[in-house]
Amino acid sequence: MYAIQGVEQDGRAGVAQLHVGEDIHHLHELVEDVGDVRLVIVDPIMAYIGADTDAHRDNSVRDVLAPLADFAARHGVAVVAVTHLRKSSSDTSLYRILGSVAFTAIARSVWMVGKIPGGDDTERGMACSKMNLARPGRTLGFSVIDPGRIEWSLMPLDLTADEMFAASESGHPDESGPAVMDAMEFLQDALADGARKAKDIKRDARENSIADRTLTRAKSKLGVKSERTSFQGVYYWRLPDHPAGTGRAPE
Repeated sequence: MYAIQGVEQDGRAGVAQLHVGEDIHHLHELVEDVGDVRLVIVDPIMAYIGADTDAHRDNSVRDVLAPLADFAARHGVAVVAVTHLRKSSSDTSLYRILGSVAFTAIARSVWMVGKIPGGDDTERGMACSKMNLARPGRTLGFSVIDPGRIEWSLMPLDLTADEMFAASESGHPDESGPAVMDAMEFLQDALADGARKAKDIKRDARENSIADRTLTRAKSKLGVKSERTSFQGVYYWRLPDHPAGTGRAPE
């Protein structure tokens, strides 16, 4: 593994911060010298776009990222650019990323990491928010065991990126408002007889004019469990005081 500390400056001592646009030739040279490079991680991408780049202007960001995309295509390497999320809420997880939408528009795949609704402080989800290369992957769950060490869940989660961040927002005006209370009442009634298919509950909720993010908040506040019996099986939801494996017969 190689960690780039910076780039040498002509006729000057020390190194300067690498600029992924202007200094891309250094990456080309390094990859060719090392050979058989499969992955390049830029963490965080905002630190390597240059002080003169307006991170909120689409054209400025594309001018910087285009050489990086060409670099990846030329050498057949995967480039992972890490960034952070804005604190303000949005119905769409892709709009939560700091800076211009070009950061997500130029990417072929976008994955989000956030807290799992209803989980403890160590539990996180890794959800696919955009995928142009294949079918969107399922949300993966993991726990932070120690600094630098995680433990992956055996089963994927019944949770989208939008749902994960909608439920984890704090202080949202409708967090405990009438809409969420109505959704909680709907869920308690829908699950009164035991576990039901998640897709059927979501369908019924929409027919009752309950938005997906409102349903997700209600699910989190009630502690509704999401489970399935096999990797390829369908998800079932149940109230926390109902034992697993009970409910209505499959439809």
